[in-house]
Amino acid sequence: MKPYEKILNYMWKHEIPKMYEVLPKKKKKLSILLQEERPTILQRSNKKIFVKKEELQYVASLIPAYFYEQVKLPFIFQQREDYYVFEGTKLENLIIEKALDLTDHSPYLLMTYTPRSFYHKYQITTLRKKLSTLVILIFTFSR
Repeated sequence: MKPYEKILNYMWKHEIPKMYEVLPKKKKKLSILLQEERPTILQRSNKKIFVKKEELQYVASLIPAYFYEQVKLPFIFQQREDYYVFEGTKLENLIIEKALDLTDHSPYLLMTYTPRSFYHKYQITTLRKKLSTLVILIFTFSR
């Protein structure tokens, strides 16, 4: 094995997994987070993400209470080259588009809704200003 291959193998085994420690162990439902006095989400590294109540209330204001059970947080985006891909449900995608003022589609009509396949950096910047504790960005690598 060549020296640079050893370094790459080390990085794949040890360093890159550390980058994903910011991901949640398990996403939490919006309905549960709204009930918590100090809402938190546990990361893979066992650290807590303290979620701002105002952000939860903002997300809740975008959809009827009927849908709170179906929304799992945080919102996770994968960066690919010069755009971001959202990894979530149609309903969660609809919430993001509503937060960015990109749609006024009703969640009751999800069958007719076609979510975006990607978001631009300026859109993610705007979203992170509104939902700083509810948006996680990860980077993807192909081996």
